[in-house]
Amino acid sequence: MTVKLLCATMAVVFLPMTASAQNPCDFPYPDSCQFPDTCCAVSWDDCPWELGDINGLDVTYMVNFLRGFGPLPPFFSIFDYNCNCRVNGVDIIYLINYLSGRGPAPICCFYLCQIHPRNGVVGDRVWYDADSNGIQDVGEIGLSSVVVNLTDCDNPPNILVTDTTHSDGYYRFDSLATNTYKVRFELPDNHLFSPRNQGNNDTLDSDAFTATGFTSCFNLSGDEVNMTVDAGMYLAHQGNGCTRPPAYWKNHAGSGIQPDSISHLLPLWLGVPDSAGSIHVTTADIASDILRLHVYGHPNNGISWLYAQLLVAKLNISNGASDDDIAAIIDTVDTYLSVHNWQDWDELNHELRQMIHSWRVTLNSYNTGVIGPGLCDDESK
Repeated sequence: MTVKLLCATMAVVFLPMTASAQNPCDFPYPDSCQFPDTCCAVSWDDCPWELGDINGLDVTYMVNFLRGFGPLPPFFSIFDYNCNCRVNGVDIIYLINYLSGRGPAPICCFYLCQIHPRNGVVGDRVWYDADSNGIQDVGEIGLSSVVVNLTDCDNPPNILVTDTTHSDGYYRFDSLATNTYKVRFELPDNHLFSPRNQGNNDTLDSDAFTATGFTSCFNLSGDEVNMTVDAGMYLAHQGNGCTRPPAYWKNHAGSGIQPDSISHLLPLWLGVPDSAGSIHVTTADIASDILRLHVYGHPNNGISWLYAQLLVAKLNISNGASDDDIAAIIDTVDTYLSVHNWQDWDELNHELRQMIHSWRVTLNSYNTGVIGPGLCDDESK
């Protein structure tokens, strides 16, 4: 926009002191604009006039326009961030006091509209991750009607626009300006997020943090197309909160050909949290070590077996199984393990070993479906 200054006689008009002297700028600077096609330059450097041009401003023309007695001055650019006329936002008293030499320069009384690219695109797909491995495999279907929010990276983030996935699981945000964004996916009922950033193909992995559904922040330019922001989801459990046995979790710890079904359920504690003897299971590798009985003791150690059965029970509960029949035993075992570990086994008498054995048998009965909600339909061992 070219701003043209008129040469006119300086005719200062003093208006009643009814307007606020507060700076009228109340919208973002150009670099922070989100969606408008145009944004307004509001810093002093962007004002369409120089100090030496003050005498060329036709103040009478300006005041008459603001009071409804004349046309818009051709030498002013008074627009909001969509370049709509924004006359009421101008502080008349602030402006005139400055032009008459009775006050400081306004920071931004004149808005020079500037064009900003708004062609950025973000999107891609939410899919049902049947094997919960965090990778879009051939044949895995898209999930429809999943709510997806585009937000800024403030703390807390602000939702800028919302979309809902189509029947094939795809979503798309377009007409975006240069900015830093992140995406938040909302989980449907009874679903969990797949592990994120699996594999080496960014177009096929899941980008959502399992605990929040947010992606990391990413930069987007006004002419960039980013169609790699995906989320995998899968059912939290089958049936009415079923359980899976130790063999299932051992084979799904991410160390073999089966997908990692453990990481998204962590962290878990074996023992009272933060107690001296407790084990903090923070990774699938730690879980695998416990389940295979070769790091935290050995297969002839009863406490090692207790660790494994307790971990399996807690994985099942985290995965949606009811703990009604097992909660009391878990509390008892956690209390014991908070002050004892596998190294104590050799020193225990027969009665204590039998007590630990009974806890392990009860936990195993829960994990294998003998008690509790029952074994999942796809698990027979």
